[in-house]
Amino acid sequence: MTEADVVERVAALLEEERAAVLAADFDAMSAIAGRKEPLFVELREAHPTEACLGRLRRMAEENAGLLAASARGIRSVTRRIAEIRSANGPLRTYSQDGRAQTAGVTSRSLERRA
Repeated sequence: MTEADVVERVAALLEEERAAVLAADFDAMSAIAGRKEPLFVELREAHPTEACLGRLRRMAEENAGLLAASARGIRSVTRRIAEIRSANGPLRTYSQDGRAQTAGVTSRSLERRA
């Protein structure tokens, strides 16, 4: 394979990765990750020009930014789900002296009326 062929295959893979990240297609991202390493070995052996490497670097950096944003979004959703789940539990507040306390009705304080 020529240098141009390898460079175009790497560029195509990076475009495929970008599309997978934007679509949140985690299965595709996993498959792409497995295909990257051997292709990058080929790229290194092809000795591409600085211009070609610069183009691929920009594409890879853009994908890295998208992946980082995706990870931040996933962490945010995870935190929000935890907040929602904790809202079903007892209300946690702080006393005047700064100690944590649970507010609300406890099962022992319920009054039964006939």
